[in-house]
Amino acid sequence: MEITRILFDGILNMDMVLWTVMIDGYGKSGDLKSARALFEEMPERNAISWSAMMAANSRVSDFKEVLDLFSLMQEANIKPNESVLVSVLTACAHLGALA
Repeated sequence: MEITRILFDGILNMDMVLWTVMIDGYGKSGDLKSARALFEEMPERNAISWSAMMAANSRVSDFKEVLDLFSLMQEANIKPNESVLVSVLTACAHLGALA
């Protein structure tokens, strides 16, 4: 991820796909701190970028954070996609928070 981050930082015209791929990469490598920092830096977010961040937290069983992210996503008026809903339902099931 270090080399990938150097390349990422050198790109002049980054789009949402590149941001999301980096967040997903950090999430899959277990580096949630870097994933979240990058997520916070994103100039704009869509359901896919939110989903990548939720999936990263779900991978490390931080289900409360998944629900917190979902709440923030709703506040931002982003419509959830199927992947987001799977992450949220999984988090609810693990937390017993179906209500």
